[in-house]
Amino acid sequence: MTLAKLPLIVLVHGAWHRPNSFKKLQVELERQGYEVLCPALVTMSKTKENAGATHLDDVALIHELLRPHLDQGREVVIVGHSYGGVPSVVSCEGNTVDERAAQGKKGGIRAIVFIAAIVLPARGLKILTAEGADWGDWLVLNDGAREALYNGVPEAEVDEIMSTLVPISSATTGVTVDFCANDLKIPKTYIFCELDQALPPAAQETLIAGTPNMTVVRVQTCHFPWLIVPDEIAEVIVRASKESVTYEMA
Repeated sequence: MTLAKLPLIVLVHGAWHRPNSFKKLQVELERQGYEVLCPALVTMSKTKENAGATHLDDVALIHELLRPHLDQGREVVIVGHSYGGVPSVVSCEGNTVDERAAQGKKGGIRAIVFIAAIVLPARGLKILTAEGADWGDWLVLNDGAREALYNGVPEAEVDEIMSTLVPISSATTGVTVDFCANDLKIPKTYIFCELDQALPPAAQETLIAGTPNMTVVRVQTCHFPWLIVPDEIAEVIVRASKESVTYEMA
């Protein structure tokens, strides 16, 4: 028996951010031998060319990214941060290892890891419900979010990330999900950020309570834990990936 190729890690970023926000975590995972992909979600755009885009458009992008790897028999651990938890979950539908095996196909998503993520526990829910609200086509993050998102992160790193922030399509907030975390039949891990001011601990507790059978790992950090303890966050993902590694005959 020989150990098969390590699972592919797919990092799905949160609202307003770009893949560069994962740089520290990506470097740490690659140092340990993992291939890492970080798609740039289409619901976010500096030039605002995708007005009306929703999580379903992000799911389509993730599927397009995964397709050639799954067709090669690769196994995947998907990691969703903040808003990224929503398209990460929906992307799993029909693409898990067991579901693909039932179709006579190899490869698939073996596990999912949430980092201070929005984990909707039931179908028919929206990311945000605010009847009558009118935000226009785009939601823009202002500098007041600095402390809420990055408390404890060195100022230079915060400045670098905030210089790349982009608007997010407001349509993402109003579309219901037709596949939720409780539909998942794969191992689920939630990294709970105890000092998070963007998705406060009480909100994270509620999300976790709505999704039983999820491993919870607690860290004493802000909403972006890998900016402070990248090795600890990488280790959680590595543990999830090792649970999903398969073996093949030599």
